[in-house]
Amino acid sequence: MLHREKGSSGAPILSLAIIFALICAFYTNLSDARTSARINAGASKDYTDPAGNLWMSDRNFSGGKTGSINTSLFNSTQVQLHANYRVANNRRVGLKYAIDTMDAGNYTCALYFTESNPAAAAASRRVFHVSINGQRVATSFDIYKQSGDLYLPLVKTFACTPDAKGIITISFDYFIGDPIVSALEVTQANTPDPEPSTPTPPPPPPSSGGEGEIDVGVSPLPGAPPTYVRPPAGNPNPTNLPVERALYRINCGSTVDYTDTRGKKWAKDQYYVDPTMVDRFDNIPWAPLEPHPYGVDGCYDETIYLTERFHPDGFSYLFPNVPNGKWLVRVHFAELYTGNFILYDPLNPNQGLKGTNARVFSVRANGVTKLPRVDVFQSIGPYSAIVREFYVDINGENQIKLDFVKIIESPMVFAIEIVHAADVVPAQLLPTGRRQGIASLYMDYGDYYQNPIMTMPEGGKFTKPVSYVEIADYYNNPNNYPFAGWRSTPYSFQFAMKAYTYLRVPKAGDYKITIESNDGSIMWVWKDTQGTGTPVEINCDGNHVATQVAAVVNFPAAGFYPVLLYYFNGNINCALRIYWMTPDDDWSTYIPYRNAGRVIAPEFWSYDPAVITPVVTAVNPNHGPVGGGNVITVTGAGFSDRKNTKCRFNHPGKGSTYSTATYDITGSNVSCTVPEMLGGMGSVQVVIFSTAGAVLKESNNFNYFFDA
Repeated sequence: MLHREKGSSGAPILSLAIIFALICAFYTNLSDARTSARINAGASKDYTDPAGNLWMSDRNFSGGKTGSINTSLFNSTQVQLHANYRVANNRRVGLKYAIDTMDAGNYTCALYFTESNPAAAAASRRVFHVSINGQRVATSFDIYKQSGDLYLPLVKTFACTPDAKGIITISFDYFIGDPIVSALEVTQANTPDPEPSTPTPPPPPPSSGGEGEIDVGVSPLPGAPPTYVRPPAGNPNPTNLPVERALYRINCGSTVDYTDTRGKKWAKDQYYVDPTMVDRFDNIPWAPLEPHPYGVDGCYDETIYLTERFHPDGFSYLFPNVPNGKWLVRVHFAELYTGNFILYDPLNPNQGLKGTNARVFSVRANGVTKLPRVDVFQSIGPYSAIVREFYVDINGENQIKLDFVKIIESPMVFAIEIVHAADVVPAQLLPTGRRQGIASLYMDYGDYYQNPIMTMPEGGKFTKPVSYVEIADYYNNPNNYPFAGWRSTPYSFQFAMKAYTYLRVPKAGDYKITIESNDGSIMWVWKDTQGTGTPVEINCDGNHVATQVAAVVNFPAAGFYPVLLYYFNGNINCALRIYWMTPDDDWSTYIPYRNAGRVIAPEFWSYDPAVITPVVTAVNPNHGPVGGGNVITVTGAGFSDRKNTKCRFNHPGKGSTYSTATYDITGSNVSCTVPEMLGGMGSVQVVIFSTAGAVLKESNNFNYFFDA
C-alpha cells in the first residue's frame, strides 16, 4: 500500500512486500507472454475472458483503422472479442500484426472474424488472403461465405512457428474489399517439438501452364540476331528450355539474393549510382473492382517485382568489366504505385481518371538512347509486368552504364539482366519463322459515319487501310481513358484493330478463355493447329462498358493454335484483356470480373511476320534535292528483315522509281538512297518482294517533297 515515511519529502513509496509482489507478477506475466499472446483488435482497453485469459488492447499492428459493432446483434458468449475490429484502409500498406518476443516452438494461431458490413452481406464481397511469416495459410478467405450470415463469429486456426527473431507476423492481404480481423490469439501447441529429422524438400514450383516468363521482348532488336542453337522447333513446353546464362542479373531494390522458380539466380541490388531510392511492394495492391489472385500479371515469378529502384530526378546503374562483344540488356518494369493512376470505377463514374503520361522516362546505354519513351501504364496498364530489350555493342568501353532519364515523374526499374548475344535463350521454342508477340493491325475510324461506333465497323470488314502496326506483348489494359493514346498507337478513340496470332497451349485439355473489352471484341480460337476447322467464337461485340465473355475450348494436344481477334473502340473508354484458366486451375474459383484466371502472358503468344501489312509513319528528312543521292530513313512498322525490301519513290510527273540502295533494314526502319526525280510533291513507299521478284506487300504512300 502507499504510505508516507516520516521525514520524507512527501513523495509516496511502496512497501517492500508490494514491491516483491509486483516483481513476481511481472516475471510471471513476462513468462506467459513469451508462450502466448492475445490481442483484441481495435479495442482500447484490456479484457479478461471468462476463462481468465488476458486479451490486450490493440497493439503490434501496421496499417488499418479501427471500428466497433453493436454487440446486441450477436449471439455469442465472447461478444467482447467481436465488438471491435481493425480493417485495412490502404491497399499499398495493407494490414499486419507482428507478435514479438515469442519462445521457440510450435504454436497455434487463432484468428477471430465477424462480418458486420451489410454491403458485404454476400459471397465474394470481402475476400482476402492470410499469410503467417510470409507463408500463405488462407487463400481467397471469405468471412460471409464461411460464417453464413452477418454478425456470426468465425474462428480460424493455423499452425505457426516464430522466426529466428522470435516474431510471428500475420498479414492480411488484399483481394476483394478490405481485409479485417477482430482478435488474434497465439498459444503454444499441445504437441511437443518434433525430433530433428531430415527436412522435407520444398514442393516443386507450380506448373507453367498459365504463367509466362517474359525473357524475350517482341520489338525487333537492332543488329544481328543472337547466335543460338535452336532446340526442336515448336516444342510447347517452356520447362525444357535451358537456364539462360547472364553476366549480370540484378533484382533492383532487393537486399538478398534470390533463385526464381525456373532456376535463374538474381543477385541483390548493386551497381546503382546514388542518389537513388527503393520502394517495396510486399503486398501487391489491387485497385477497387479490379482484384486478381495472382499478383503481378504477365510474369512467372512476381518476387522480382516486390522491390523497385527509383528517383524523382532519375538515376543510373554502372556495370563494370563487360568484355567486348554484343550484349543484350533486358529491363523489367511494372506500374504498381497507386498514386500514379486512378482507374474507372462504375460506382463513381464521374471521378477523374489518370494513368497515361503520369510516369514517363527514357533509358540510355553508354550515352545512347535505347528506349526513348517508357510509359508502362499506357503500354499495359497497372499491376502488369513488361520487359524491354536492346543490344549494346562493347568495343573497349569495358562497361555498360544505364541511365534512367526523367521525362515525367520518377523513373524506375524492377530488374536488370545483361546477357551475351550468344547466350540468349528464347522465351518459347517457336516454329521456324515465327516471332513472339501479337501482330496487331490498326485502322483509323475517326470519320466513320457512326458516332459513336455501336458495333464492328462495316460489319467487321474493316475496309480502311491499315494505318498503324503494333507488335503487342500481351493484352491486359484496364478500363480507362486512353488520354494521349491507346497503348503505343496514335489513337485515342474510334479505331479498329485486327490481331493475327498463335496461342501456345502447353498441354491437352479444356481451357476457359475470357475476353474483356470496352468497346466491342470478337475472338476466334481454332482447335486445330492448321486453322482449317471451325473455330470457337467468343463474341463480346457492341458499344458497352468493360464486359467479359467466356468460352471453353478443348485443345486435343499441346501445340500452337491460330487465333484471330477483332477489337474496336466506339468512343472514350478503352479496355482489352484476355484471360484463361488451364486444366491445372481450380475452375470453381471462377468469378466474372473478379477472378477470370490469369491474363495470358507474353510467352504464350506468337505471330507469322507474313500477316503484317507494312505501314510508313515518318520519313526523315521528308524532302531533298531533285537530283537525289541523299539518304533518308523511313520509319514505320511491319517492314521485313529480308534483303528483298526496297523503297519506291512516286511522282505524278515521272512515275515510280525504286531506290538505288537499301540497307540497315530492321522491323521498323529502312534507310535508302533517294533516286533522281522531278521537283514538287511526291511520295515514298516500302515494298516487299518475293524471291522471284514479285511484289508481295506494299505500304501506304507517305509524302516526300523534291526540292526544285
